[in-house]
Amino acid sequence: MSSYDADEVMDLLDIEGFDILQIPFSIFDRRAHTSGLLDRTNALGVAVCARSIFLQGLLFLDPMRPDPDFRDAAPHLSALRGIAAEAGCDLATIAIQGALDMEGIATVIVGLYAADQVDQAVASAAARLDTSVIEEAIRVAGAIPANIRDPRLWRQR
Repeated sequence: MSSYDADEVMDLLDIEGFDILQIPFSIFDRRAHTSGLLDRTNALGVAVCARSIFLQGLLFLDPMRPDPDFRDAAPHLSALRGIAAEAGCDLATIAIQGALDMEGIATVIVGLYAADQVDQAVASAAARLDTSVIEEAIRVAGAIPANIRDPRLWRQR
């Protein structure tokens, strides 16, 4: 099953038979954690796969030449690049580790455009970052306006 809505998923978990769930979860979008969904899936033995960890590619937009619709994210994306540089890694590693570091997330699903990105994604998944790096990235990403952090609201822009 896959859904954007944590409340919808909570209701569906009352139906027996789910053993794997795919949800958006990232340094930008922590609703599954704050809503208690991850606690519930963990208690039920449901494996959770995090998707949309790059926020539909927003993470990789050039903050110096932002899309006009996402201009308000530019300073935050610059700050995230600074966090990555200071940690000696790239943004993909922070995003992947930001999901894998969360208790209740079994794995991540990433969209890739080229074969060489597979090696990078595997290396990012194997990397270990200090918890403080992930916490700082979550803080910065969480400061991006909600209408940018939530793709469900993009249509309303």
